[in-house]
Amino acid sequence: MLSYIKRKFISVWAHSVPREVRHNFQVDILATILTGIGLGFFTPYYAMLARDEFVANGFLLGLLTSGGYTGSMIALFSGGFVKSGREKYWYAWSNILARLLIVVAAASQAGMTYCGTVFLMNLMISTFSPQYSLLIQKIYPIEYRGRLMGCVRIAGALSTIAGSGISGLFMKRPDFWRVSFVIAGLMTAGAAALFLRMKTEDSAAAQAAPNMLKHLKGAFMTLKSSPRNLRLILVMPFYSFSTQILNIVTPIMQVDVLHVTKANMSVVAIVQFVMWTLGFYVWGRYIDRASASRAFVLHIFAALLWPLLYFVADSWIYVILAQGAYGFIISCNEIGFFNVKLEISEKGKEAEYQAIHAFAGGLRCLVGVFVAVFLLNMAEKHGVHIKYLFAVSAGLLTVSGLALFPLAWGKNRIEKRAE
Repeated sequence: MLSYIKRKFISVWAHSVPREVRHNFQVDILATILTGIGLGFFTPYYAMLARDEFVANGFLLGLLTSGGYTGSMIALFSGGFVKSGREKYWYAWSNILARLLIVVAAASQAGMTYCGTVFLMNLMISTFSPQYSLLIQKIYPIEYRGRLMGCVRIAGALSTIAGSGISGLFMKRPDFWRVSFVIAGLMTAGAAALFLRMKTEDSAAAQAAPNMLKHLKGAFMTLKSSPRNLRLILVMPFYSFSTQILNIVTPIMQVDVLHVTKANMSVVAIVQFVMWTLGFYVWGRYIDRASASRAFVLHIFAALLWPLLYFVADSWIYVILAQGAYGFIISCNEIGFFNVKLEISEKGKEAEYQAIHAFAGGLRCLVGVFVAVFLLNMAEKHGVHIKYLFAVSAGLLTVSGLALFPLAWGKNRIEKRAE
């Protein structure tokens, strides 16, 4: 019986994962599983803890969320000094150092230290995010990239569910969150080190030192050579402003209005990650069958559930529903927009497209943080209930979805390119 099961498993594995990508897929999925377990001890709690443990105000919550966006702006320059073929080294080592900062956050005694450490961690991770995109493009051919990325993300989501469930069992204990963060930092740093085992084929010519000025000029010229790329970059601020409002006001809504506990958040996180897992399966298959641009536009309209559920929330049950919707939605944001950028890129100019999108994404999200903090302060000053900021967020999402609709179904829609 065991021999039969083994033969069937190997048969399914061989059929599902092409031989030429099998090694890299194994490394990718193992690293993602370890990362997922580790993040289950960190992600569900870090934003709420900023408000609950350190009484973080709007400024500190903005600092907590803005590190990734600042790093994305710096990422514009990373392609100008990272040699082709060296992407995995820069990505791996930056992530190792960044994830160890979670251990530093565990020792924080003040809100500024805590939020500043998380800021720095996210900055380091996002600075070299274009290198991850280029690495994935090299190891996964486009004809099954969506499916394989979906499988990896599903494994990561299931692992995060497990990590969240385990950490939630002990989160009622005083200061257990510090132990939880140490576990998260060590596991995710170890997972990042596995990327050094990726196998990529690069010619000697590809190892030539890049030209910074040429890289920067090429990145900005993509806005002139590709009207669709320009439209995407001009519309995305509406989407990003919406998500930044949600990122900042959601912890306040959870703690101050709905009185969600750390134990409640463990349950919420499990539901969120289950829906996240389902989302990777659904969106990954849809991207391969249709296109990433269509999946991305559809997910924007689906995302309206997230703020609207908080708008009508009167108990923590609505938090479960809202964060479940968020989990399903954010999975498409992760693999959908990732593949939109690859589909829209001109062949041979992938690094420039990744760089300009990282820069534009960081800029709009950083501005979005200030917009969100300003709106929050204005609401508090004039006695406006925080729930109305969720309505503002829903309106911005609607505008972005309508404006991007032509890129998915219009005459000049984005098509999958041949590789």
